[in-house]
Amino acid sequence: MAEAMAVLHGLQFAQEMGFQRIILESDSRTLYRFNFAPRGCNTTAHAMVALGRKESTDQLWVEDVPLEA
Repeated sequence: MAEAMAVLHGLQFAQEMGFQRIILESDSRTLYRFNFAPRGCNTTAHAMVALGRKESTDQLWVEDVPLEA
């Protein structure tokens, strides 16, 4: 469920930013109507998730990612 909500929020954010073409990848086979990407293919995304879990508010990184990621 958390992965589905993250996808939904990501798509809404992309729409608000005016993106016309996006590629959505996920390591969740439940959501496999998009491009499946094994977890090892995107270690940066998982580092950002781990960093975001430590925060008590939503985090958005548009152009730059934290150095910890």
